[in-house]
Amino acid sequence: MSDKGFYEDDLEGMLEIYIHEYEGDRERYWNKALSEGDYAFLSAAFEQAERFAEAVHTGAETLVSTGEDVDTSHLRKELQRFCNYSGYANEVLTRIMQTDRPLEEKNQVVLDLIRNHPPDPKHEDSPLRLVWERLLINLANDAVGKIGEGTARMFKLYALVRQIQPSPATQKFLARLGRCYVWGFEPECIMLCRAVLDTAFRDNIADEICEKHCGSRRNRREKICSQGFTLDNRIEAAVRERIIDKKTASLAGKVRIRGNKAVHYQADLARDVLGTIRDTLTVLQKLDGVKGRHS
Repeated sequence: MSDKGFYEDDLEGMLEIYIHEYEGDRERYWNKALSEGDYAFLSAAFEQAERFAEAVHTGAETLVSTGEDVDTSHLRKELQRFCNYSGYANEVLTRIMQTDRPLEEKNQVVLDLIRNHPPDPKHEDSPLRLVWERLLINLANDAVGKIGEGTARMFKLYALVRQIQPSPATQKFLARLGRCYVWGFEPECIMLCRAVLDTAFRDNIADEICEKHCGSRRNRREKICSQGFTLDNRIEAAVRERIIDKKTASLAGKVRIRGNKAVHYQADLARDVLGTIRDTLTVLQKLDGVKGRHS
């Protein structure tokens, strides 16, 4: 090994090796436990934990239940108990502290809550410990697989940075947008780009300007529509008011259409994400440039 030590090695490869070693140690530990203990019981417990971890992982990613597995129902109940306990404890504490009961009774309630608290899933005494470990392994593998591409994406994003000063609301969206792109959430990037423009045009193109050029949005009873003006309305009004030019309006329109498609039609078929981000930043720069000239 040179003077650089581990610094000389590939970080991604080292992380992958460490994860595999952790997983291998885990399997060797349980193989030894199986050979020395109640094989049937421990084998079933390990297999159930692995299946339940897969169900939790899939359910969390898709937000769709994988259905009831009778063999893992005790793990499902333990997880539900752990998730529900925090809300339950807060409710009990709030209620008891608002009463005029003696301090000793209140202290006893707190002690009972602490004593009955379900063990943390990462604690070795928790029935969910094996589930916790499997989810850690799964997520670690996912994360390591993305850090190289994510680093390259950071370079690409930095090349797009402009000297713009968006509103605080828009800046929050931009921060989320950057994180989504770095970690490879491409359809979400498209949706956020549209959301960024929604916020920026609401901040810069007042309803009065929209009414001037597009007319009041009215329903059949001639009452102003509760939804207000759309992004398309504000883009049109901005062009007619000469706040932005037609080229900028075209870019904004493309981002709007891509965002609509990502939400409604092609959530898994996002195309030219970096180009969409570039168009979004260009439009924001134009809006902020006009605002600066009029301030």
